[in-house]
Amino acid sequence: MGDRSDELKGQVKKGFGHLAGNVGLEAEGNVQAGVARVRRKTRGALREAGGTLQEGLGNGLHTVRAIC
Repeated sequence: MGDRSDELKGQVKKGFGHLAGNVGLEAEGNVQAGVARVRRKTRGALREAGGTLQEGLGNGLHTVRAIC
């Protein structure tokens, strides 16, 4: 399932745990939401880095072609 939906499910689980006074469920939800958030942000950063690298290589290739 998607990271955003896992993050939301974790937040809901955390909320239910808090309301019910179930510390274990609250902690489990907190961990689930945190892991999903980190996974989502890491994927975004990797995509951004890949785009920057691709852009840099593309600009470099244009320069080499112009010189040749």
